[in-house]
Amino acid sequence: MNIIGPEILSGIIAGIIATAIIVFLRQIGLKIIRPWWEDFLYDDARIEGTWKSKTDYSGYVEIEVWKLEQIGHSIKGTVTVMQGDDQGKTYTIEGKFKNLILTGIYTSTDKSAIDRGTINLMLVNNGHTLTGHGTYYYDPDHIIKTINYTWQKEQKA
Repeated sequence: MNIIGPEILSGIIAGIIATAIIVFLRQIGLKIIRPWWEDFLYDDARIEGTWKSKTDYSGYVEIEVWKLEQIGHSIKGTVTVMQGDDQGKTYTIEGKFKNLILTGIYTSTDKSAIDRGTINLMLVNNGHTLTGHGTYYYDPDHIIKTINYTWQKEQKA
């Protein structure tokens, strides 16, 4: 005697296939169509590109290059320390840019490092400067410190 008939088995398989198709289409919508649509509708200042900052971290100065990509309000990018005690270190950054304010979190690309921090910057100077504050973990004292940031937009040659 057959416990599961061919009709029930084909119904189960059809349900699994339908679920897989719905999950696939949802992912396409969330990862491709939605970002494209948000970017298409976005009608505000754009901050993608390369930015440079010269920052004083508790007595030592670093020059950093921030390379940002923007889709709608979403920001992603990389940070490279060009000069200073952390020269050569890289970080990733993710955040949002709304109403001239960039909020983001940066994290070290080195999996063994605990370097991470936040930024809150405002676009000023007709779109050529981002200025504000950040917080970061200061290892020698095991505390969170605040820093002033000023980024300058790199001009295309």
